[in-house]
Parts: sequence; C-alpha cells; structure tokens
Amino acid sequence: MKSARLENRAASGNSKSNNMLSFLFQRPVAVCMSFLAALIFSYLAIQQLPISLLPSIDVPQIIIKLDVPNRSPVEIEQNFLRPIRESLSALSGIEAIESQANSQSGQVILRFAFGKNMNLAYIESNEKIDQLSASFPKDLPRPQVVRVNTSDIPLMRLQILPKQANSDWVMLSELVEKVIKKRLERLKGVSLIDANGLQKRNLIITPDMLQLKSLNISIDQLIERIQSQNLELGALSVKDGQYRYYVKLGNRLNSPEDLQKLYLSNEQGDRIALAKVAQIRDTIARPQGFHLYNTQNALVLSIQKQAQAKTTALVPLLYETVAQLKEEYPQLAFHLTQDQSLLLRLSIENLQSSLLLGTVLAFVILFVFMGNYSIPVMMGISLPVSLMVSFLVFYVFGLSINIISLSGLALGLGMLIDNAIIVLDNISRKRAEGLALLESCVEGTSERIAPLVSSVLTTLAVFVPLVFLNGLSGALFYDQAVAIAATLGASLVVSFLLLPVLYRLFYFRKIGIPNSDSWFFERLLAAYQYLEYYFFEYKIWAFGLFGGLLMIAFFLLYQIKISNLPDLQKRESQLIVFWNEPISVFENQARTRQLIKTHQDLHLSSESEVGFSQFLRQEGQNLLQKTEIYFACKSSTQKIQLQNALQAYLRQQYPQASFELRDALNAFDQLFQSKKALLSLKWKSIQAHQPLAIEKIRPYARALAEKLAPYQPSLEAGLQLATSLNLQLDAAALQRYQIPAKTVLNSLEQLFGTLNITELKNFGDIIPIYLQSPDTDFKQKINTHYIFNQNGQSYPLALFVKLEFQEDYQAYTADKTGVFHSLALAQVPPNWESLAQQLRQEALSQGMTLELEGTYYETRESLLQLGIILLIAVLLLYFILAAQFESFWQPLLVILTLPMGLAGALIFLWTGGNTLNIMSAIGAVVMLGIIVNDTILKIDNINRFRRSMPLLEALHRAGRISFKPILMTSLTTILALVPILWGSGLGAQLQKPLVLAVMGGLSIGTFTAVYFVPLLYWALARGKAS
Repeated sequence: MKSARLENRAASGNSKSNNMLSFLFQRPVAVCMSFLAALIFSYLAIQQLPISLLPSIDVPQIIIKLDVPNRSPVEIEQNFLRPIRESLSALSGIEAIESQANSQSGQVILRFAFGKNMNLAYIESNEKIDQLSASFPKDLPRPQVVRVNTSDIPLMRLQILPKQANSDWVMLSELVEKVIKKRLERLKGVSLIDANGLQKRNLIITPDMLQLKSLNISIDQLIERIQSQNLELGALSVKDGQYRYYVKLGNRLNSPEDLQKLYLSNEQGDRIALAKVAQIRDTIARPQGFHLYNTQNALVLSIQKQAQAKTTALVPLLYETVAQLKEEYPQLAFHLTQDQSLLLRLSIENLQSSLLLGTVLAFVILFVFMGNYSIPVMMGISLPVSLMVSFLVFYVFGLSINIISLSGLALGLGMLIDNAIIVLDNISRKRAEGLALLESCVEGTSERIAPLVSSVLTTLAVFVPLVFLNGLSGALFYDQAVAIAATLGASLVVSFLLLPVLYRLFYFRKIGIPNSDSWFFERLLAAYQYLEYYFFEYKIWAFGLFGGLLMIAFFLLYQIKISNLPDLQKRESQLIVFWNEPISVFENQARTRQLIKTHQDLHLSSESEVGFSQFLRQEGQNLLQKTEIYFACKSSTQKIQLQNALQAYLRQQYPQASFELRDALNAFDQLFQSKKALLSLKWKSIQAHQPLAIEKIRPYARALAEKLAPYQPSLEAGLQLATSLNLQLDAAALQRYQIPAKTVLNSLEQLFGTLNITELKNFGDIIPIYLQSPDTDFKQKINTHYIFNQNGQSYPLALFVKLEFQEDYQAYTADKTGVFHSLALAQVPPNWESLAQQLRQEALSQGMTLELEGTYYETRESLLQLGIILLIAVLLLYFILAAQFESFWQPLLVILTLPMGLAGALIFLWTGGNTLNIMSAIGAVVMLGIIVNDTILKIDNINRFRRSMPLLEALHRAGRISFKPILMTSLTTILALVPILWGSGLGAQLQKPLVLAVMGGLSIGTFTAVYFVPLLYWALARGKAS
C-alpha cells in the first residue's frame, strides 16, 4: 500500500515536470531568446573578469623587517626580536612565529591559521609594533610590517643601466625614483613599483684630529656648532596689530656651500673656518648593497599589478611605456626581464588550445558514433553556450581567469559533453521506439533529469571537499571547484532546456526516424555483447580479473613515489651564497662579478642582489656577506650544466662559503613551495630563550652531519659562525682619568660608524650630513684619536679600550619558545622514526631538547588529510545515492567500483614516471566523479527495466542501452584531455599528472562500469533475494 502511494506520488511529480517541459519545448523562440540574453550577459561579464596567473588570495603570513644599523645579531635578538615575538605571539589565530637576527637586520615571520581575516591581523600587528616602538631607540627606523598576497608576485622587472661608464649614479637614481618610477606607477593596473640599486647623496665631514687638538677644539664642539646653525623654530608666530606673521629662522643650512662658510671658536676666542679643520665632501653614500645586471651595476624596478587588473591589458602598456623611455633617454639602456606574463600567456594559450583540440576530438567521436550529422551540430551549438554561461558564474562568485580556473574548465569540458550526449541519445532512442517528436523530447529529457542531477551532485560531493584542504591548496582549488560546478550546472541547464528545443527544431519538418547509430558503433556493440556473454558465462574468472586489478593497485601504491607537487621543467636557476667571512660589500660585489664571468657561456643573462637589498617586499634576510643571483639559460639541460659548474667552482674557490642552488621560483612555486627543508632538526637549550654554547652544539652538529653525509645535511643559519671584534672598556682607566664612558662610546661611534649630525632639507631633497673619521686601519684610528675629560685634558683612546677577536653565531634563529640551532637534511634516512627517537634521547642526555619539522611531515599530513577528505566524499556519495535509488545496498555497487578506477590511475601514473602528488590526487578525485556518473546511469537503466522483465534480461538490455553514452562520454573526456600531455608551459606541466590519473582511471573505470557493475548487481541481487 505504501509503495503504491510512493509510485502515485512519483507519477504525479513526473507528470508535472513533463507538463513544464512540454510547455517550454513548444516555445522555442522564448527559450532561444532566454539563452541569447544569458550569452549577452556572459559576454559583458567576461569583459569585467580580471586576468591573472593565479587567483588573488591573502596568504596567512605577515613579515616584520627591522633595519638596525651597527648592531650585532645577539643585540638585535635580545633587545628587538625577542620583545616583538613575545608581544605578537598573543595575536589570535597565530600558528607559528619565527625570527632571525643577523648583523644590522632582523626579521620576524608570523604564520596564521588559514581563514584568518588578514586585514584584521595586519592592523593588530601594526598596533603591537606601535606599542613596542616607544621602548626602541628614537633613531631606529620603524619596523616594516608586510602582508603577503598572491598578487604581490612581481609581474616583471625593468633593468636600467647607463651606457657610459662614468655616469653620475646619484643623478641617475633621482631620475629613476622621481620620474621613471612615478611614470610607471600612473599606469592603470600597476599597484607598486619596488626599486633596488638606488644611490643616495650625502655630505661627509672628516675632521683633522691633529688640527683640532692643536687648536683645543673637541669633536663635540664641532658637532654642536653645525647643529646650532641648522635649527627649526617650528610653529612660531608673532602678532603685529591685526596681522600675524610666521617666524622663519634665517640661519638655516640650505646647501653644502653654507657649511663651507661656518666658523668655529675655541676657548681663546679665535675664529677658525670649518673648512680648515675638516674636509667637507659631497659624495655618494656608502653603499650597503648593489644590483647587477649581468656584470654591470644597474638599477632595477620590480613591477607589481593590482589584484583586479587584467594582465593581458597591462603588459602591452608596460612594453609601450618602456619603448617611449628608450626614445626619451637614449643614454640609458632598458631591459624587461623575468616577465611572468609570458608564463600566463603560454599557460592560457596551452589550455585554450587544449580546450579547442579536445572539443574537435570530441566532435570526431560524435561523428564516428552517430548515424547522422545533426546531433554533432547540436553539440557544437550547446558547448560554446555552456562555456559562456560558466563565465557568468565566474563573475557572480568573483573569480578571475587564471590557470587554476581554466584547468577546471578543461576538466569540466568532458563532463559537459557527457550530459548532452546522454540526453540526446535518450531522445533518439525514444524516437526509435515510435514516439512523436515532442513526446520524445519530453520523455527523453524527463527520464534523464533525476540520474543526471544525481550524477552532478555526486561529482561535486567527490570534488568539492578538496576545498577544505589546509592552506593555499584548498584556497586555490576553490577556483577549480567553482569552475567545474559552473560547467556542470550550465551543462544541465543547456541539456535539459536548449538541446531538446534544438532537436525539435532540427527534425521538425523531417519525415521518418533518424538513424542514431553508425556502422562503426554497431560493430563495437556486437563486440561488447560477445564479451558480456563471456563474462557472465565465466563469472569466477571475471571476478578474478577484477580482483587482480585491485592487487596491482595495492602493489603500486607502495611502489610509486610521493611528492608535494609534480616536477616542473625549468630553464632558470637561482644561487644564494653566504660567504661566511667578514668581507665588505665591495669584495662581495667583486666575487659575484668573477663568478658570473667565469660561467658566462652557460647562461643567457643574470641578475644579482649583492649585500643589502632596498626592496620593500623582500622576504629574505639582508646581509652584507650574502648574494642572490638569478640565471636565465637556453634550456633545462644547460641549466643543469650551469648548476654543476657553480657547485664545483664554489667548493673549490670558497670552501668556507655555504650556498643554496635551486630552480628559480616562478609565481606558482613562490606560493606552494615550502621554504622549509625536507627535514629540519632544531636543538634548544632546556633554559628558555638561551642559545646553546658554541663549544657544545657546534661539534655535536658537525659530527652528526658527517654521520648523515649520504642524506645531504647542511648547517642552517643558527649554526653558522662569524668572526667579530670584541671591544671592552677599561673601567679602572676611565675612573683614573675622569673620562665618562659615554664619551668613549661617542668617540667609537665617530671613528667606526657614520654619525648623523643633521640634514639639509630643500623641499623633497633631504641630504644627511655625517661625521666620519679618515679611512685608515682601525688600530691606527684608536691610537691616534684623543678624547677630553671635563678639565679639557686630552688622552689617547687606546688607554681606555681593549680589543679581542672572537667567534660568535652568524645569526640567531628563534621561534615562540626561544632560540634554536638547526640542521637540515635533503633526504630522509631509512628507519627515520627510530633514528629520530634515538636523537631525542641523545639531546636530552646533553641538556638539550630536539624538535623535528619539515616538508616530510607536512606532506604526510597533507596526504592523511586528503585521505580523510576522500572518506568524507565517499560517505556523501553514499548518502546521495541512497536517496536517489531508495536503497541501502545499490549505492555499494557504485562505491565498490571506485577502487577499480584508482587502480587504473595508479597504473598510468607509474607507467608515465609520475609521482603521487596533490595534482595527481585531485585528478583521481575528478576521475572518480566521472566513473560514478557512468555507474549511476547503468544502475538507473537496470532498475527501470527490472520492473517489466527478469533480472538477466534487464541486465543485458540496460547494458546495450547504456553502452553508447558511457563509451562516448569516457572517450570524449579522455580525448578532451589528451592535448595537455603534449602541451608546454606551467599550466600543462601542472596538469599532466592530473590528466594521466583521469585517463587511467577512466580507461579501467569504463571497463568496470560496462562489465563489472552488471556482474556485481547480479551477485548482490541474487544474495538479497535468497
């Protein structure tokens, strides 16, 4: 009685839906106009969509950079970085905090949980820094707080260098900073122009110490005289009757000539010209770093685009502007390098050609399988309509056109064709059964609404959970999930509404029933029926075959290598060198030039950042003894030759230097590639915040590195040593001669630093004035420099200081719990878990703790999370299918076919030499969604035929009817993706593992859906009946 009511209710629902479809199909003009309106809105939406390499996503990371001149790493760690870490560790949503203190600079990296509101985190971080700034020295520049976004990746770089060797670098820097940079910033779509290599102007006053001593004038008197002539009154005004005048001090220094006119006076009242007792030089500021293009000094502008800007529109503007600059400034050479838009253009062109070629191949399949040409023509109309409507969904969800969303369209293309094929095939079958044209369209469409909607939901149930992957992977694949959902949703609307209308229009005036099967397909159908008979005749052997496939899958699961991302072929290399010697920036520059010249035959061009970098958005550490070199090569083969030659050169010429040689990071790598080592061993003192003694940790770490030599160990920054000069004050001598310690410290700053006396200001120009001692040996400076006590008596500085050379850590690395010293491994030793436990015990026995981290653990966590997501997807799949089939056991048929598809994916990946990575795992998920569609279609047909015929007859009849749409959908999907295998560029290289997983899974999965599902249905149905 209950089942009868359910059947009546279902019949009533079908009748209403049929009436609605009949109403729409009899109004083709209204339907066509509706879709035409949707196309117009889609075209307008495409014009508004931003075009970029990657989606604009806030990376949950904030970087705080400090420039602390003339401070050692230990001072920067204790006085600046430690208070910053302690203050910022209280921020909500923070997952990790790390810092590194180097000589004269420091950096703190904050990593937040993904999903944290980074606008709020940025504001909170700045508030904390403002609170701490009150306790920092007044002359310390405010720490820079930098957010990281996917759109922050430079679009390209502009190299600017003079054609003449004796050019004025200060004038060139002013031209670049005040004219060229401003001109580029005005271009629509440019967000930031970052510069490096700029030279500044300053005034250096070098006093003649013997002259000053003979005239009895102290350094403090000289400084005070200059400062007193450069005062500002501020907001001072006087009233004269009804008028008010603002007062301006007339003796302000405005030019270097004003300094020449200054006079000093001693206790005897003598007036002495400043120029007689000091040398005044208008010169270039002492450089802290250089930028080199090939081997020449150059200036570089890093160009970043706005998140919503169209790369395809901005890049031509940039090239046009640079061409104009070349004409206006013929004395300068301009070169655009590291153009990321080439990567975008190649990726988009490859994906577009893959979409086009895949569509053409899909049409070839349609013409081969169909007995008439009308249906392929209808598909040719429906496919562009579905794709255009998909872009309207992009606009609604705020997506951009990028390689992630385009790859989603490429994947959705095969599924888009599937729905259309199934609907048209069912309508053709209804015509063949003798129904009228309108009735065939209504009945054929109505029968496929439930299974197709269910198949789309199951596909989304399999794919959408990937959005919940941790970190950037989940955020980036949100675009891919929306792209697939958009294509599938558009495909359903087009298949249910537009295609039946087109079918009716095409055959409205034709008499007779069109032939829906070609001669080729009829031969394939005969072969299928023969093999089906064989499988049902020898069921045990058939089940054994499918069991063997599962055994192969389990075997390959342990044989195939695991990685985070697929290997990408690149032609660019990056070398980062730490010289590990107390060399000047000029020696650093000379070594870098010699290195580039030695290997100039192995690369096309190079760009070097020597010493301190002026880039605002640089993540790396600023060090005088560091250089970063970017090499562009002709091919990946030449790049490998260059890397081998660089390794041999550095190990032979500079054995004490440490270096990192890797493929240059493109935009995708900068987001996805972890900056952590594969394995990192971090030792800490049991006493919080205290570094380990050098004589304790250094020998232990070096001995362990020698023991683990086959696994490419390297001592990280916290274990590198640097020689420093330790200067101690003699307290007894200071007391004996009545010299304040502050006087000695000021003298040392004058001798070995550059004391900023004051500044010359003229509108936008600010020229600092520095006091600097003669450039002589430091021992000579101490011996020849005199200081005065309160009674005016002079004494040599050497009486009050003691010099001593000592080794200290080159950098101090720390995290939330304190300072650590780390050793990195590039390979995982066998039996790592037991070895790690042994190392922990050794550390504890020596009063240390050991923490382990690295991409090895991150990859394991990602794959574990992916496995959990797959389990959730399977459960969602079961719930949806159980609701559709009104059965608890039939969904098991679909789920039991999934391991077969995974077996096919693993076989193709292993045969193609690929690894099991994030992209291949996503391909496997997509493939499972398609296999589910085929299986649902087969089971739906079996259930319908079982109502009117015996089980075996229903199985065979459903098999014959389902064979054509299942085979065609699988072939069209595979052929739509095949062109990606022969594509080039980042998009194609990233998608190849995904494509292999889809092709392998569909090849085996189609075979499973066609033959294994009927056998399994028969076995389960027989078991349920008995």
